[in-house]
Amino acid sequence: DRCRLLVHVVDVSGSEGRDPAADFDAINAELARWSPELASRPQIVAANKIDVMEDDSALEALRAHVEPLGFPLFPLSAAGHTGTRELVKKIAEKLAALPPVAVYEPEYVPRAPALAADEPLEIECEDGVWYVAGKWLDGRGGSDRVARPVALCGCLAAGFAALVAMTAAMHGYTPAGGIVKLLLTCAVFVLVGLVVARFYLKQDSKLLRSIPGYVVEDRHEGLKKFVAMLAEFLVLGIIAIFFYVGIEVGIPGQLLFYLTEPVAEGGVLGSAPIAGTIAGIYWLLMLVGRFSSSLISGKVSPRAQLIFTSTLAIVLLLAAIIMPEDIKMTLKGADVPVKVLFIIICGICTSVMWGVIFNLATEGLGKFTAAASGLFMTMVVGGGVMPLIQNFLADQIGDIQSYWLVIAMLGYLLFFALIGSKPVKKEA
Repeated sequence: DRCRLLVHVVDVSGSEGRDPAADFDAINAELARWSPELASRPQIVAANKIDVMEDDSALEALRAHVEPLGFPLFPLSAAGHTGTRELVKKIAEKLAALPPVAVYEPEYVPRAPALAADEPLEIECEDGVWYVAGKWLDGRGGSDRVARPVALCGCLAAGFAALVAMTAAMHGYTPAGGIVKLLLTCAVFVLVGLVVARFYLKQDSKLLRSIPGYVVEDRHEGLKKFVAMLAEFLVLGIIAIFFYVGIEVGIPGQLLFYLTEPVAEGGVLGSAPIAGTIAGIYWLLMLVGRFSSSLISGKVSPRAQLIFTSTLAIVLLLAAIIMPEDIKMTLKGADVPVKVLFIIICGICTSVMWGVIFNLATEGLGKFTAAASGLFMTMVVGGGVMPLIQNFLADQIGDIQSYWLVIAMLGYLLFFALIGSKPVKKEA
């Protein structure tokens, strides 16, 4: 009540199929019901998330709606810091001209007496909907602890996937045997995560119904909604994360095998030091790509970034596969096939993909984002599984030809960017 100016932030991205003008009116109507005096104060409208807009029709419709009402509109991207400086300047200008608001003496609010948690609850079920009420539930909030163990064990599964993959390579396990051990390890950690999540769910089941008279859905409804969300949004994103990590690790990993194979056994270089230098350049280019992505993310949408990088990586790898090995360049006194250059440049492309895939996959998930994050972290195991499969293919068809698997995974990422990640527009 002490503010002199309201900054009304409206989502104009269209990611959830909402009408920004309708959202603006709904919030103002609710504010007027709460406090007509507060609703009458000056407003500035901040049209947020312009960096992920499909087009500017929603933005222009909102502008045409609010400016006749006397509310200035400022397009911005909070994530990319686009337009924020202009908004801050306008706020400062407005505040300098507005008079101070009335100041009221604070009202004493007596502290509620402590209530014993063993007091009885009132529980009723009507048509599959549970109504839970009880004095001791006053002021208590729910918990998101269910998602934490799933995410933690997903990270552990991913870490142990890499460990098992390295162990398989060091001890000469067959690719098939290595994959079996890998999957068993991951399954154990995912199972542990689910058991721990179940424990927390039991502990928090009462706290999740935190307000007297709060309507609680049937205990199966939450699971049904999450499964529906999984089928509609998450599955394609989970596969994209799995393939992406396989791409990121598989490109330099197989390149090392290709360059370190002795010339006497049909290799093209047979030099571990030079091979390590080339692989290091790949990771250096990934660092360059990550930095570049941070600079353009506020101006280029995640979908456009993924389309461009996946397409470019496919073109580079196709060039590497088709180019003859006798076309060479000199590096540190050794003749290296030029196709290696095309492969390591892919590092710039892969470095951009992680963040944009995550953003596209979680778009529109709302309260399920935390649970989805745990599933995504579990899919980092792709960095252990897919390189093993690629190495198995390399033994059959050759190191360079094994990159067809990487191209196929990049093709899936391109599909995900073009079709699979687009939010489903829902009728109001």
